[in-house]
Amino acid sequence: MKEETYVELLNSVIPLIKREDTVMRAAMTAHERLNATLRFLETGRNYEDVQ
Repeated sequence: MKEETYVELLNSVIPLIKREDTVMRAAMTAHERLNATLRFLETGRNYEDVQ
């Protein structure tokens, strides 16, 4: 995916996937959430498998 396409996609989904930090833990950034989702859609592997 071209970088411009990724940035456009990220900007369009940020309001939907952005989460706030809690007392228990820091939230994943929208960038991290989108990357994990795209990787799952591409490979079928979940975020824990990739770490």
